[in-house]
Amino acid sequence: MDEIDVAIHLEPMAEAIKELKEKTEFCLLSLNAKVDGIAQLTNERWHCVQQILDLLLERTKPRSNCVFCTVEDNKDQHPTGRCCKYPDAVSRAVQAAALGLCERCLQPKHVEDCGVSCPICTRNHNVLLCPNRGTQAVPMYKRRKVGYNILKYSHRLSSGSGVDTVVRTTLPYSPYFPFSRAARYPSVVYLLPKFPSYYWIINNRRHSHSGTYNPLRE
Repeated sequence: MDEIDVAIHLEPMAEAIKELKEKTEFCLLSLNAKVDGIAQLTNERWHCVQQILDLLLERTKPRSNCVFCTVEDNKDQHPTGRCCKYPDAVSRAVQAAALGLCERCLQPKHVEDCGVSCPICTRNHNVLLCPNRGTQAVPMYKRRKVGYNILKYSHRLSSGSGVDTVVRTTLPYSPYFPFSRAARYPSVVYLLPKFPSYYWIINNRRHSHSGTYNPLRE
């Protein structure tokens, strides 16, 4: 076989090999692009998952009931208003500044106005940071419980003298009054005749008692 025959037979093979090489390179480029895209998408999703995990760990980690003390320092679980490590307004203000807290709401510093003011001196700081907190009391409003708590007993002596003796006493609130033990045994002890009769007045109404004593007849 001369050189002409070799060139005739090898030329198609060389072209086929060249075409195969080009296709292989194109497939490799496409595959590399797909792998890079998958890697980028995986990294983005992993970054989102990592942020969610960090947020879950941040929300579920142990927190101190006191904003001035850490979890290790707050062994007795005391609240912020009863902190013994920072008892006065000056030490609390210094600790709040060291922790980067807002002086008004005692939360991490923020740009927007939280609108919190001191109810004692009306200045722009928290009530726990007020120097006048120990000298002036904050007004407290409590709801008074209304019930059978004020009783008025009137005992008539059996001697017929017509003299009435009134005993006033304050008993604990009981929804089952007058059948409770507190109603039958007042806290004020008074010596009475053997079988006295009495009544009690609640809300300007007279009620008779069906116990062991005889009710007073009007």
